[in-house]
Amino acid sequence: MKLELKSYHFSIGNSTTGPVGFCARVMACSKKDAVALLKEELPHEAAITEGPCAPVERAVEYMRVYFNPSAITENDIDEIDA
Repeated sequence: MKLELKSYHFSIGNSTTGPVGFCARVMACSKKDAVALLKEELPHEAAITEGPCAPVERAVEYMRVYFNPSAITENDIDEIDA
C-alpha cells in the first residue's frame, strides 16, 4: 500500500488584521499527522534580527516572537492540495 502525501497549508494569526501571523505548508498523510509534524518543527521562540551587519544603535533593542505549538489544531488548516 502506497502512502499518499497531501500538502496542508496552515494559516495562524493574521498580520493583516492583527499584530502577528504566520503560515506553513506541511506534507503529510492526514490532517492529524500534519498538525503533529508542524508542532514538532515549530520552535517555542524566535529572535528577530537584521543580521551581523546591523547597526549597533537601533531604536528597537531586540524582538522575540513566542509560539505555542499546543494551541495549533486541525482548524488552522485552510487549504489541502492532493
